[in-house]
Amino acid sequence: MWIQHVQNPKAITHLYKEVPALENVEITAFNAKQGCSLRFFLNLPEFADFRPVRWSEKYNTVAMEIDFWAVQNLEILGLTAIPVLSFSMSKSETGILVNAVGVGMRISFSCSTIYIQNVSGFINSERMLG
Repeated sequence: MWIQHVQNPKAITHLYKEVPALENVEITAFNAKQGCSLRFFLNLPEFADFRPVRWSEKYNTVAMEIDFWAVQNLEILGLTAIPVLSFSMSKSETGILVNAVGVGMRISFSCSTIYIQNVSGFINSERMLG
């Protein structure tokens, strides 16, 4: 599971009984940062099991900012307006291999470190019932 490759897993594990897989994750933005790093802004497919006290009862989506440091061999194929990607991560002798695949888009690279920068909740009107 992806969380085993994260340097600071407690940033997300305290919210879930079992951290959801990064499958069919909506990518709201991603960018390259100084020093060969990538940051993805994504909405997790499942809401938190343990809602933090500071989060509104109306929140229905968990957003996460996740960084990948010392990125090498970056390849981006295709681009869609609102990418929905499924991530897979595995250890290799050169670091962590990351693949993110969705309809019309694929991103692959290796990195040295994965770090969760921020986790927050919000109201996603597209997920509201009724």
